[in-house]
Amino acid sequence: MEIMEALTQPRQRLDDWMRQGMQLFGKLVEENEALQQRVRSAEAHSLQVTEMVHELEREITRLRGELDDFKIQRGQVVEAVQSWVGEMGRLTNELLARTKRH
Repeated sequence: MEIMEALTQPRQRLDDWMRQGMQLFGKLVEENEALQQRVRSAEAHSLQVTEMVHELEREITRLRGELDDFKIQRGQVVEAVQSWVGEMGRLTNELLARTKRH
């Protein structure tokens, strides 16, 4: 009997290890599939974020161009106002000079 028990015990342990190994393998396959799904989801999200960043960069470029245009227009308005003020000053001085002569 002792010999039979000695042979059965390692075989039983081997069977237990095989069963546990198969269970672990199944869990690893499931975990791998779940991780692959998470990777696909993260990649899709990354693509969305990348496209959003590109869109925002295009908008920033457009707005910078618009800002440059406004700066040019502001400069033109300042020049026009300065010219007008200068002309008004010249006309005022001319009127004062004519008034003093008469």
